Amino acid sequence: GEPMPPLRPRKGAWLLALLALRPGRTLSRDWLAGTLWPDSREEQALSSLRRALTDLRAALGAAAESIEAPTPRTLRLNLENVALDT
Repeated sequence: GEPMPPLRPRKGAWLLALLALRPGRTLSRDWLAGTLWPDSREEQALSSLRRALTDLRAALGAAAESIEAPTPRTLRLNLENVALDT
């Protein structure tokens, strides 16, 4: 019911946008990392994704449980109990 606090760096917000544009779909962490950090080596991009995901979950508070990891290599946004205004 409240706006999400701003994320620094903004890649966390972009991560949320990518997940929100594909609600319920499972997305590869490799694809997300490559999309958000296209100029980084794979290891660095995946590390940056983990940091962005940690920051995003902290900003979302109780709603962080909506970001699911069906497998260690994938993420998905479950919007069943979350109101999203894009």
